Amino acid sequence: MTDINTALEQRPDILAAMARIQMADDNRKLAQSLTTRDITVGLQLEHYPGNGPSRNTIGAGFSIPLFTGYQYQGEIARAEVDYTASLEAEERIRANAVSEIQRARADLDAAIEKTTRYDEHMLQEAEKTAQAAEFAYQHGAMGVTDLLDARRVFRALQIDAATAHADYAISLANWQAALNRNTNE
Repeated sequence: MTDINTALEQRPDILAAMARIQMADDNRKLAQSLTTRDITVGLQLEHYPGNGPSRNTIGAGFSIPLFTGYQYQGEIARAEVDYTASLEAEERIRANAVSEIQRARADLDAAIEKTTRYDEHMLQEAEKTAQAAEFAYQHGAMGVTDLLDARRVFRALQIDAATAHADYAISLANWQAALNRNTNE
């Protein structure tokens, strides 16, 4: 299970969802910072050169926003909604990823069981049956149609076994892709 949790944290869809959560949280903090009053203090010096004595003007300014008509509630509410939506999207993406991993594992287990059944039981029995049919035909105990039928069944089982191996390879690749693993590992 730890391997699956590690794989989940490294999946690109999960990483993208986590980045969206971080961005939404930053936007939420930025929206909340709009309610902070930015006090501004300014000094000004103006110099007017002329023929006579120069005239200088000095000024000072002080500004405090009052927020009498607008408290940025809309921006703050929108940022909160975006943050909540990104959290819910991350949970949905994570649940989909877990189900994809579980489905890929179940498919892999089924492919392993099917391949094992063909390799360890069915092919061996079919080969014994085909050899017995060859022996019986060579000694006159079986007709040619029965021999051909035994050969056909054996070849069909070989094709089915090859298909089972191909399905196993596909299931293994899907499992590794679900875990975000490189197939060359």
